[in-house]
Amino acid sequence: MGEDEQILVLEEMVCLFEKAMEGLKSAYESTEDGNQKLKLTGGILVFEFVINLMKKKMELLWN
Repeated sequence: MGEDEQILVLEEMVCLFEKAMEGLKSAYESTEDGNQKLKLTGGILVFEFVINLMKKKMELLWN
């Protein structure tokens, strides 16, 4: 797979992860269970970390 294809795949993955993270944030806002909020917070942080890694990889491929 060439660099251009890798960038396209990463861009699509970032979009999918961002949509999934929106769902997690929505679930966080709608729940009142403290334990569930804690789990959702962990999931949101993991998604943000992965998204940042993918964006960094795209940046490296562009340069």
